Amino acid sequence: MLTLGVQRVKSVSHYKYLEIVLDIELSDNTYIQRQLQYQYYAVNKLRASFSRYWNAVKNVVFRSFCTSMYASQLWCDFRTAYIHRLRAAYNFSCRALYNLPWWASVSSHQVQSNIPIFEALLRKNTYLVFELCKKSKNLWLRAVMQSDCSYSCLFFEQYNRILLCDWVPGRYSVSLRMRAAAGHNALVFHLAVARAGL
Repeated sequence: MLTLGVQRVKSVSHYKYLEIVLDIELSDNTYIQRQLQYQYYAVNKLRASFSRYWNAVKNVVFRSFCTSMYASQLWCDFRTAYIHRLRAAYNFSCRALYNLPWWASVSSHQVQSNIPIFEALLRKNTYLVFELCKKSKNLWLRAVMQSDCSYSCLFFEQYNRILLCDWVPGRYSVSLRMRAAAGHNALVFHLAVARAGL
């Protein structure tokens, strides 16, 4: 029990701050679960309103409501199973909105419709935030990003994990080879990513 002076401080198991759910374990599993529920909620609303519209309209609606994963670039501590469920919900949303048959490739349809696939969406969000941190005018943040500690902190490890798709089955050996080749040199790391086409 935490006390402040003579008063007891109330404690909660989780707290929502700026729509981000913080729990006592400081993991992002709870917030990812909320995003998962929102995906199913959004696609049900969209199917009820836009199921008979042209695909061009569906493209705009899907990008507006289903690709906006708020604060996904800050997810650092999560179980892989939660991300797999969210990816399944994302693909299901696309399949349900466009009435795709079960045998059709969702990724192929997303590429043809200029909709980002789930892996590309997470990588883009993470990359943009990392670049914004490097270009920040904040003296403290700029000092951290220009020092060696930026390559050993939890955020940069998560940046590698998302950018190299460590959580995707079958990509683990590729990311290990690229990490070994890149080391702590950011320039070499970016060149390795560009050459691999990731």
